[in-house]
Amino acid sequence: SSDATQNNWQANSVYYQSPAAVYGAPAPLPPMAPSMGYLLHVKAWGAQPEVDGEDWSYSRHTKKGPKHWGMLKGAWGVCYNGHNQSPINVELNVKRNDKLEPLAWVGPTAPYEAVLVSPLYKNLLVAQKLKGKMTIDDVDFHLKSFSVHTPAEHRFQGRQYDGEIQFLHHGDNGVTMILSGFLSVGPATAPSLANFINAVTWFEGTYNMDATTQYSAYMPPRYKEDIKPYFWFSTSQLAEDFLGTGMNYANYYTYYGSLTRPPCTEGVTWILLKNPLSITAEDHANLVQMQGHTARPTQEMHNREVYDTGTGRSLGFQSPARPSIDF
Repeated sequence: SSDATQNNWQANSVYYQSPAAVYGAPAPLPPMAPSMGYLLHVKAWGAQPEVDGEDWSYSRHTKKGPKHWGMLKGAWGVCYNGHNQSPINVELNVKRNDKLEPLAWVGPTAPYEAVLVSPLYKNLLVAQKLKGKMTIDDVDFHLKSFSVHTPAEHRFQGRQYDGEIQFLHHGDNGVTMILSGFLSVGPATAPSLANFINAVTWFEGTYNMDATTQYSAYMPPRYKEDIKPYFWFSTSQLAEDFLGTGMNYANYYTYYGSLTRPPCTEGVTWILLKNPLSITAEDHANLVQMQGHTARPTQEMHNREVYDTGTGRSLGFQSPARPSIDF
C-alpha cells in the first residue's frame, strides 16, 4: 500500500489490534466465575423452571420453524415477505470498496462480568451485558451482546463454517449493527471464548464457596430459580482474537439486512469478518449439544449489494436509522 495509506492506518486506533500495543498487557483472567452458576438445561434434573421461552423454533420439521416464522405473528410478517432479510450467501453483487474503514473495539482493559443466557430463554446461547464500542464514520456503536449459531448462518460462495458469533451493537444514530465472526474446528479454541465455553460446560448447578474460596457443596438449581450465570469476559482479548486474526480489522464484507430470527427486523448493518477463528472439536461439540442447530437458511438477495474491503461507499451509508434492536 502507499505511504499515505499506511500512515493513515497507523494514525487510526484500529491499526494495532493487540491489547499489548493499544492498552498495555491485559490483566490475567480470573481462575473461576465471579458468581454462582446454574444448570442451563434444568430438565436434566427433572425440574421445570418457569421460563418464558420463544414462540418460534429453528427446527424445519415443526410449524414454528423458519419457513413459518412470518405466519406465527402479524408483526413477524417481514420474516416471510421482506426483501432485505438475513443471513445471505456472499457470492453475487459483491463490490470492492477501498473506503471502508479498519475496525476496532475499544473497551475495558480488564475482564468484567457478562451474563450467559441459555437456550431455554432465546432458543440459542446468548451473552449479555458486554462492554465496549466500535466507532464507524464518527458514530459510536455500543457492544451489547453476542449470540452463538451452530453451524454458521452466513455462507461464502456456498461454504458454511462450523459456527458464527454475532455481536450486536446499538449506534448513537439509531442504527443497529451486527458484526459476525466465524468459527472453524481446529487445534485450539480462541482465548477470548475460553471463559464463555467454560461457562457453558462447567455450570452444572449452584455452588457454596468455602473459606478458601474453592468450590464446595454442589446443589442442583431449585424450582423457579434463575438460570443466567455470570462469567468473565474480556473485550480487549475479543479485539485481539476476532479483529487481529488474518487482519480481520481490514478484511470484511458489509451489507444491509435484518435480524436472523423473529421478528426479523430490517434496517441492520452487517459486518462479516472474512477469516474464521479456531475452536476445538470438543468445545464445538459442547455448543452443539447445548443448543443444537441454530442457523436460519440463507435468504434471497433481491439485488442487494455486498461491499468488500478494497474499494466505493462508506460503511456508514449501509443502513438508514432505525430503532435499536435487542437480542
